Amino acid sequence: SYRFFCGPQEEEVLASYHDDGLPLLVGYGMFTWLAKVILFILKGFYKVTRSYGLAIILLTTLIKAALLPLSLKGQASMQRMQQLQPKIKELQERHKDDKQKLAEEQMKLWREQGVSPFGGCLPTLIQIPVFIALYRALQSSFDLRQSSFLWIDDLSQPDALFTLPFSLPFIGNTFNLLPIFWMVSIVI
Repeated sequence: SYRFFCGPQEEEVLASYHDDGLPLLVGYGMFTWLAKVILFILKGFYKVTRSYGLAIILLTTLIKAALLPLSLKGQASMQRMQQLQPKIKELQERHKDDKQKLAEEQMKLWREQGVSPFGGCLPTLIQIPVFIALYRALQSSFDLRQSSFLWIDDLSQPDALFTLPFSLPFIGNTFNLLPIFWMVSIVI
């Protein structure tokens, strides 16, 4: 015998079918616990704003603010590494035939200046799971379906502002405004 479920992949609905393992249908990937925390916060913002669009804006602002110290630390480390580039180039020219001596001198320079070559990468690596969990949470959230915000009719679909009469490589035939806003916010 088989049991057949035909309904939304909504965690509250699937929870009543726990014995059948249906809650496992909603997959958030390897950072499930983090995605569930993000969804909990998103639903909390929705209760306050009554708009999933505003709730997503508040959630992403909260996440960016929480990760700001890591971003600033990574940027500062990369900036210090850039300032050391002339000295590193000088060491490379001086020890171009002796790779081991070059490595020793670079390590010595980094220690003296208090800089780590991984200082710019490590903070970024720590942030990656948060952004993967955010993506998976928003991608899998049943609540966003048919929720509108500004010109977007359905928050679970791409935000096509208008359709182009032709197709562009890698872009397609729709003009999406939110990726442009996202890039501007990153630059700022």
